[in-house]
Amino acid sequence: VAVLFMGNPSSPTEADQARSDAQTYSSLMEMGAEYEENNATLNKAKEKYSSAKELEEKWSQSKDYGSLFSKDAAGALKRVENKLKELEEAESKKKAAEEQFNDNLTRYNDLISSADKLCDKGDESSLKTAIEKYKSAAEIESRYEHSEYSDRFNRAASASVVRAEKRLADVQAAAKSASLTGKHNGHAWVDLGLSVKWATCNVGASRPGDYGNYYAWGETTTKSICTRENC
Repeated sequence: VAVLFMGNPSSPTEADQARSDAQTYSSLMEMGAEYEENNATLNKAKEKYSSAKELEEKWSQSKDYGSLFSKDAAGALKRVENKLKELEEAESKKKAAEEQFNDNLTRYNDLISSADKLCDKGDESSLKTAIEKYKSAAEIESRYEHSEYSDRFNRAASASVVRAEKRLADVQAAAKSASLTGKHNGHAWVDLGLSVKWATCNVGASRPGDYGNYYAWGETTTKSICTRENC
């Protein structure tokens, strides 16, 4: 009688396992390098390099097969982790900058709105305050002049400053002109800057263009006509 003994297949040798792991390791490193080229797939690169690092560490003490795992997965993993950290920090800074801009934009709009209302009042004090608010808004504008936020401002605050300053100058000029005239004992006067108030009309005249009364030199009584002989 012939008897057939079926034994278990032999388990992989260390060499077989090393070669298999080495192929996996090489494939992981290649995929990691490919994913590393794109910031959007850095997490996949990290995953591949992490798996490769485990194989690297597994065979690091092997004198015979350690050299098969010498592509420095640990270094590649560290490099990717640093890139991810930089991206995270950049995103955090961008978010903070966006929040800061939104705060400044809200303040800018409030300044413009408040200044516009003050300009509508039109008096000197309101115009002076409006100019200061427009200047503060213009400063915010200039801060973002060459940034990605430059087109988010709906008007040129600096131009509003110029308009408000011109209007203020007109108001001040009108006020100054008004302060140079008045009445004294029922008579209108004008300040010509000569240290005395000058009557706007001749004595006896009701309008600035009228001649008024006729007087001879040194006399206080009027004359109906003024000639060379009676003057």
